[in-house]
Amino acid sequence: MPLHVLKKYKNRVMTEPIREIKRHPARIKYAFLAIFVFIRKIETLDYFIDLLIEIVNKIKHNGKKNAEIETLHEAIKVNNPRKILYDIFIEYKKDSKRHMNDVIPLIINEETIDNIIEEYELKGVTFKEKEKRFMLRSFHHYRQIVPIFLKILEFNSNNSNYKPVIEAIALLQKYSGEKKYYFLKDEKVPIDGIISTEWTKLVFKNGNIRRIPYELCLLLILKDKIRCR
Repeated sequence: MPLHVLKKYKNRVMTEPIREIKRHPARIKYAFLAIFVFIRKIETLDYFIDLLIEIVNKIKHNGKKNAEIETLHEAIKVNNPRKILYDIFIEYKKDSKRHMNDVIPLIINEETIDNIIEEYELKGVTFKEKEKRFMLRSFHHYRQIVPIFLKILEFNSNNSNYKPVIEAIALLQKYSGEKKYYFLKDEKVPIDGIISTEWTKLVFKNGNIRRIPYELCLLLILKDKIRCR
């Protein structure tokens, strides 16, 4: 029977008074109730899937937004270093007999000097790296509900390409409730198809695999795969 027809029967059960449902012959009554439970189960699973996608999108949005804010603050904080250098050189040329140490304090204070040093030391951190670090911070707020999602939603696939994802889900379920920061060294942790190159630096540390970044990587993969359901 087509799904849209089953939904019509389910809607009928929802609107029909209980006393009317009880009056139906057993074969009709129990058929209606079976259809109702079947459709409600599908709707509940769809709700949790949509919620999972929404949470992952929110984590990504928060990561990008906070990275943009930090980058803007860094740019403002430095206060245009090229202009500062220009002012120093102009002041110095007015009297070249003065030592540069006497000129610098006239143009720039110590706090601005510290900000410039900090900005250039952080220059090696790309915007994408900042974004991922903020995503991890955001993920901490949602991490405790991940085992609930994995328990409610049953993931299966006959496609061999998705095998690492299914194995990674089983691994997270195995470690559910554990306080360990890393996976055990002898643990078989799926990597291909889970950890992209841009996440490698955050997931691996001294030959160990960090659980929290790994879990987030898996959620990002799941969100894209679920959309294809």
